[in-house]
Amino acid sequence: MPLESLELSNFGAFEKLKLEFCPGINVLIGPNSTGKTHAMKAAYAVLRVFSAEATRDSANRHEVDPKRVAGILREKFVALYRPDDGDVSRLVHRGGEKKPAIVRVRAGGFDIEVDFTRKNGAVKDRGGPFRDSTIFLPSRELLAIFEGFTAVYESREIAFDETYYDACKALALPSLRGAKLLATKPLAEPLLDVLGGSRPRIRGGKFYLRQDGADMEAHLLSEGLRKLAAVVQLVENGALGRRSVLFWDEPEANLNPALLSKLVDFLIALAKHGVQIVLATHDYMLAHRISRVVEHRLNDVEIRFFSFFRDRIDAAVEVESGASLLEIEHNPLLDELARFQEEEVEFALADRRGAVKGVGGARKVKANAR
Repeated sequence: MPLESLELSNFGAFEKLKLEFCPGINVLIGPNSTGKTHAMKAAYAVLRVFSAEATRDSANRHEVDPKRVAGILREKFVALYRPDDGDVSRLVHRGGEKKPAIVRVRAGGFDIEVDFTRKNGAVKDRGGPFRDSTIFLPSRELLAIFEGFTAVYESREIAFDETYYDACKALALPSLRGAKLLATKPLAEPLLDVLGGSRPRIRGGKFYLRQDGADMEAHLLSEGLRKLAAVVQLVENGALGRRSVLFWDEPEANLNPALLSKLVDFLIALAKHGVQIVLATHDYMLAHRISRVVEHRLNDVEIRFFSFFRDRIDAAVEVESGASLLEIEHNPLLDELARFQEEEVEFALADRRGAVKGVGGARKVKANAR
């Protein structure tokens, strides 16, 4: 049941925002502090809470108590954004405190509206919750912190938002087996190639990967490999499956650029399997490799790009969208690449002028010597 749209009014960095998602791969780009992660967390919070509600009470999955769910959603937003003193009013857009702060999500034909201007939040639901799993992968890898993390999070105040806790709980699920495991093979294959065919294993509450014929503690391996291994685990234990929604913040973090083509192959395999993907990236190569799929019709997976930008530093964030980066006017990744290339040309010309000047000076010295 895909995420169809997200609307934010007077929320965080946004005065007014509407994102219309495609069922395949959705890519968010933009400078730092333009609200890409904030937008993903808002959609994730609503989907996560309502899918949990459906799992909790399948008999009444289309009957939601607005007051009860409003309280749960408030707690979820506090856990994800961690405002001081758990005050959700801190999520209201600065400068617009007198206007209502609204989050609206449409998914699978139903609408949910959350109002954060009231003390405990308020929910309007037109439809009902759904069972499909929702995963949020933060930019930092998870396998190194996995051991004992959920127990510590549940009993101590630690500086991690709840995306880490939710993801670690999903990682802890046992692997599928038999025909269900075999069905995941085409999805994980691009990443298994990178991992040398080694699947992550949990033993004693800790993750291991087989390297050079021996089990190695995950935290002894590179962060990039740990990040990829975590996603393989989520695929092979069924946490990421058909009709799931995956939010992934900066999947390129700590990855060697040579691995980005494998990552794109993996994302396409997931999308073709029915996993909807929403990711935020600052990486030129990743974004343009995904865009190339559309530009050159390399696959029939639907893709949409969203560029977050400000016209000036004190302005509210705006968003433009397109099916590929060719349709995006505000592309900071391409702008920076162009700036770098212009600097390289200037350096090359300066070096050339210096070389010519040096040759002329040498000729003058030789003439004086005669």
